[in-house]
Amino acid sequence: MKLSLVIVNFHSFEYIQRCLASVDASWCSQVVLVDNSSDPLEADRLTSLVLPVTHKVIIEPDNLGFGAAANDGIRLALRDEPDHPVWLVNPDMTFPAETPIALIDRLSLGVDDILSPVIVSGEHHALQIWFAGGAVDQRTGDVVHDDYLSPYDRTEPPLTRSTSFMCGAAPVFTRDAWIQLGGFRDDLFLYWEDAELSLRAQDARLRMTVLGPADPVWHAVGGTGQGSGQSEAFYYYSARNRVMIMRQRNGWSALARPRLLIQLIKFVLRPVRRERSQRVPKSLAALRGYFDGVRSVLPREPSSRRH
Repeated sequence: MKLSLVIVNFHSFEYIQRCLASVDASWCSQVVLVDNSSDPLEADRLTSLVLPVTHKVIIEPDNLGFGAAANDGIRLALRDEPDHPVWLVNPDMTFPAETPIALIDRLSLGVDDILSPVIVSGEHHALQIWFAGGAVDQRTGDVVHDDYLSPYDRTEPPLTRSTSFMCGAAPVFTRDAWIQLGGFRDDLFLYWEDAELSLRAQDARLRMTVLGPADPVWHAVGGTGQGSGQSEAFYYYSARNRVMIMRQRNGWSALARPRLLIQLIKFVLRPVRRERSQRVPKSLAALRGYFDGVRSVLPREPSSRRH
């Protein structure tokens, strides 16, 4: 068994170069890069990469958003290598060669439908857990990360745990699981695609697992973003997509649940508490996202939106 590696690019060539440094034919059958940059120079750079395995580049005509681009990449990967699971990885990830081998060993047991390595962030001498499983609430959309920002201890036994939330930063999909789910919702454009997919995976009773090798995947959190802290796009789309999905899944009454309302208020105020700049515009972006989510408004001009 080998993995097909799929990466969505948005002006992230330098990160992609570092991410692909560990690609090896012993575990990887192909690399599929999907370019959302609308930049001929970026496309040329991706095409000219030299890798030890076959690599293909999909040049999107516009910035389609993460979900739609990931769908295109995974569709191509499964068309050319239908028997190989697909590893969807963010550009700002690095991983040792042992990580994909551990994923393949686990997949060979046939007990998982979607699998993710543990993801860490921070400095090498003080690593913190960024993703090690979690839960997404069917009624309110609350997403909780297990052990978030806890110290990561390499001396502890490798972690393997079931999860009801699968982060979209580095999941591996079996072919059957991907076909059953039908991919990400491409109308969300950006953010919350993984939470929505996790809800449908729960509905389908798919088995989602997090695997923690001794040397996990490292994530340069926010590395491909722009500016300080989270972007206005993050606040807008996170708010809009959560409200839209909860309304579509649970009806209008879901928006009146006290727990959901409290979380919405907290998210609007989050920039005031956490951000160092553009606090008011970011809070207003979240508020605008909530109103558009209630109305299920989709982006009119996706090309103007930024990852």
